[in-house]
Amino acid sequence: MRVVSLQPKFKSDWKEITTKAWSFRLMLIASVFAGIEALLPLATEMGWFDQIPVGLVATITFVVIVGAMLSRVLMQTNMAGGSNIVIKVEEECDSCCSGSCGCSSIRGGADGSVPR
Repeated sequence: MRVVSLQPKFKSDWKEITTKAWSFRLMLIASVFAGIEALLPLATEMGWFDQIPVGLVATITFVVIVGAMLSRVLMQTNMAGGSNIVIKVEEECDSCCSGSCGCSSIRGGADGSVPR
């Protein structure tokens, strides 16, 4: 029988995720709206927020959650590994330097691509 550990482990870049990831930000906003939605009936009974249409907070929560799901699968350029853009360098190295000038390190791979 296999024993599975249920101890959660944080990702190594959790601080970057919590400060830069749009999916995290939007999920945080959605949780605030979900809390408001849970407390809204109580607040309405007490006479507060009588003018809020039924379903408005739920609709806002739904839109924010969809945005969080989309941002979870989209690549962000401000995070590590967030850019998949490749720049092609068209210039050729002078034949006299044979790459000793460092141009091969600037050019990157053998195909001349430089990851950004």
